[in-house]
Amino acid sequence: MFGKYIKFIIVATAIISSSAQLDTVFASPFGSEGNSGVDWNHAVKTLSEAYELVSETGVIYLDEGVFRDDIPIDILKNISIIGKSVQDGDYPLTEVSSSSTWYTKNSVTFKEIVFDRVTICDLGLKKAISITIDSCVFQNQERYAIEKLTSQSVQLSVKNVLFTNVNNGISYTYTARSSSVQTVKLEDVIFSKTLNAISVKMDQVTLDLNNVNFVDCEQDIYQLKSRSFVLHGVNTFSNGGKQSITCGNDASVNMKRVSVSEKTERALSLKDSCSMTLQHAYIGKNGALDIEGGAIHLTSLSDLACQNCTLEGNKGNTGGAIYCDNSSFNIRSSYIFDNVADIGGSGYCTNTCQSFVASDVIVTDNVSNKEPTNCKGLDE
Repeated sequence: MFGKYIKFIIVATAIISSSAQLDTVFASPFGSEGNSGVDWNHAVKTLSEAYELVSETGVIYLDEGVFRDDIPIDILKNISIIGKSVQDGDYPLTEVSSSSTWYTKNSVTFKEIVFDRVTICDLGLKKAISITIDSCVFQNQERYAIEKLTSQSVQLSVKNVLFTNVNNGISYTYTARSSSVQTVKLEDVIFSKTLNAISVKMDQVTLDLNNVNFVDCEQDIYQLKSRSFVLHGVNTFSNGGKQSITCGNDASVNMKRVSVSEKTERALSLKDSCSMTLQHAYIGKNGALDIEGGAIHLTSLSDLACQNCTLEGNKGNTGGAIYCDNSSFNIRSSYIFDNVADIGGSGYCTNTCQSFVASDVIVTDNVSNKEPTNCKGLDE
């Protein structure tokens, strides 16, 4: 009498079991489509399969090898996606190689993955989220490695990550006015051969750097039009490429233990009421003979205070080390030497310079055809 109902219960239970989501899912390029994903022996083959199986707060483990999922992935779940390496923190053995975009619409962690031509794009849906990227590599990206497209608050943490041969490393491209605070923390990060390592067009961005290296990047950090930009940097090093830091629009910058060298254009460019404090910095061998200010360029009511800094071997047409126009510059307990320019090897101040103060500064062996203007304490 109850046979057909028993049969219905068995079938219904089977359907529920087959669609049940897992807290841990395993995926491998050598897996099979339709596998359960419950362990490495039953690993699914694709990332999209793994995402469908994982629970709302689960973990996807990726085997070593290359995944070639070319479809975009919408990440609505609060999950972690973890690859393989020889040991924790080493170069990843897991690679995702595809011209695809991963849209993060919830908090997510990526660890030990090589992203080849992949973009991580924030599309937070009206709530604050966090994105953590740990021990990963981004490479061969013609557009963006990490892109911020929405106004929602995001805490982005990037640790032990290499960006190499990408056009844009980290880009906050949302340009409409926004009051949401964006926090970006970078630790033990390398940008190598990147067109624009970090670019900010969005309001309310706070960028915190600790032990970040820029190698042969055309532009290290670029921010001009966005409002309320704050930059803190410790142990930041830049070598090669065109320019290091360009900031404006009331930006606030505080850098300590910094080295910028061998830029083919100026190292630091501050404008539009940007305020910067620079401590224990080396700025050397930057610039070109056809530009103003090989090391430091100040315009439009900007303000720079330097302490315990060395400006060496920079060159420019006007102001080998420093060019100051309609701005304020204060330097103390520092060295300025071996800089070259047609006018003012050590520095040049225009007639509209707001103030220029040099205290306990050693200035020697700078070369120019004409003495600097209005720069007291910067005798050649």
